[in-house]
Amino acid sequence: MPTPLHPPDNACLAFPDQREVIAEDVRRFRSLPPPDRWRELFAMQRWGARLVESSPRRDSIRTLETHEEEKWQAIQRNLFARHGD
Repeated sequence: MPTPLHPPDNACLAFPDQREVIAEDVRRFRSLPPPDRWRELFAMQRWGARLVESSPRRDSIRTLETHEEEKWQAIQRNLFARHGD
């Protein structure tokens, strides 16, 4: 008997085109009013933070984040040193 893990031999599995899925997500996001766009962005940021915290490699990820933050701060200091406030 066919099951979800073992479909019948004549079953054709079809997956949506990822470009269409992404384009629909973009259209949906762009149609939101600005406050809802911010809520979406913050929700995505929280989701990413939870993903990092649940990762077995979270220490490596945090080290990389710290390194990238230090690089960005050095770029900003250099920019302000050259061009002033």
